[in-house]
Amino acid sequence: MPGAVCMQWHSHEGWLPSVDHSLCSACGFCLQICPGLAVEFEDLSRDFLDGPHDDTLIGRYAACYAGFARQEAIRVRSTSGGAVTALLLSALATGRIDGAVVVRMDPQHALRSQVYLARTEAEIRAAAGTKYCTAPVGAMIRNLLSLDGKYAVVGLPCVIHSLRKLQKISRRYREKIPLVIGLFCGKNFLGGALMGVVKQQGIQPDEVADIQYRADGWPGFLRIRTVNGQTCRVPYGDYYDGSVFRSWAMPRCCLCTDGVAELADIACGDAWLPRFRTGDQRGTSVIVARTSAAARLLDDAGDELLCIEPLTADEVKSSQLSMLHRKKRQVVVHLGIRRLLGDRFPKYQQKLLRPRAVDFLRFLVSLLPARSVAGLRRLRSAARRTRVFVSNHFGRVFARDGH
Repeated sequence: MPGAVCMQWHSHEGWLPSVDHSLCSACGFCLQICPGLAVEFEDLSRDFLDGPHDDTLIGRYAACYAGFARQEAIRVRSTSGGAVTALLLSALATGRIDGAVVVRMDPQHALRSQVYLARTEAEIRAAAGTKYCTAPVGAMIRNLLSLDGKYAVVGLPCVIHSLRKLQKISRRYREKIPLVIGLFCGKNFLGGALMGVVKQQGIQPDEVADIQYRADGWPGFLRIRTVNGQTCRVPYGDYYDGSVFRSWAMPRCCLCTDGVAELADIACGDAWLPRFRTGDQRGTSVIVARTSAAARLLDDAGDELLCIEPLTADEVKSSQLSMLHRKKRQVVVHLGIRRLLGDRFPKYQQKLLRPRAVDFLRFLVSLLPARSVAGLRRLRSAARRTRVFVSNHFGRVFARDGH
C-alpha cells in the first residue's frame, strides 16, 4: 500500500527505510525490486541494453570514451570532468527528457543529501559533483508517474539495479524513464563518515553551512564552509581512505559485484589513467555507452556540450582496475563466507572471477578495525616511496659511476 515504506534521516546512519506495518499489505512488491535479495544481471542486460560487446569486468557496452564538459564552469564544478551534467543538459535541450532525478546536498541541512527533480539547466547544474552518502532516490522515482513528461534518473549501481527490476515489472516506469545514467562506485558511506571528518577538523555539525566532497579541481578536496564564513579543505585521499570514512563504509557494499553501473544506459566515472592523472587538475570522465540510443546522445552532446575521444575497453578497465577486481573477485570471498556461515547474501545471475589467495588475505585484513587498516596502508605507502627513492637514487649513482 502507498506510504507503507518511507525513508527517514538518521544523523549517523543516513537515510534508512521505515515500515508502517499498519499500512503494509504484505504484497511483497518491495521485495520484488530489492537489489539486496537478487539481481538478474544477464536477464536485465538483455531486456534493457543493446550494446554488441560484453565483458566480465565492465558488462555490456556499445562504445567507450573519455570526455569532459566543454563549458569550463561545468567541468570545474563537477567531480571528474562534468560528463553527466553535460549529457543531462543535452538530453533536456533536445527534448529527450523533461527533467532528471538528481542528488545535491540539502541547502537546509548541510550534512544531508537531498533528492530532487531538476527541470531547468540551473537545477541540473546545481546537482553536479560527488556525494559520498546515501540518498533516497527511490522515493522520488515513485512520484514520477503522477507527472507529465519523461525523465532521466542518475544513480549509483544499486539504485539502478532496483530501477531496472521495477521497469521490468512496470511498463509505465519504462516509458516514463527513457534515460538512466549510472555513476561508478567503489563503496558508499553512512552519515557518520561525513560527521566524523567534520568533527575531526574541529568543526561542530551545526556550524556547517555547505559541503562539497570533490571541490577545487581534480581529484579534489572535501570543502567545508561554516556559518561564520570559514573554509576548511581536506585532500580527497586523506578523507576517502582515512580511518573515519572506512569505519562508516556501508556493509552492503562489500557484497556488491557492480562498480561501473552495468545496467545503466550510460555509465560515468573518474579517468584514473596515467595520461589523465598527470597534469589533469580539472577532471576527465570515463564514459561507457551501453545502448545505441546512448551513443546517439553522446554524438549530439559532442557538438556543443561535451568533448569526447574514443577509449578501448582495456583502457576503461585499467582506469578502475583495483575497484573492478574488488567487485568481481574479492567479493566472491565475502559471498562464500556468508554462505558457509548460513548468513543471507544477494543472488547474482552474473559471471564473476575466481578469487586468489591474496583475496582471502584481504578479507581477513578487512576484519581489522579501520584504524589498523589505515595504519597498514600508511606502512605500505611508506615502503613504496622508499623503494622509489632507493631505485632513483642508486640508479643515478650507478649511471654516474659508469655501471
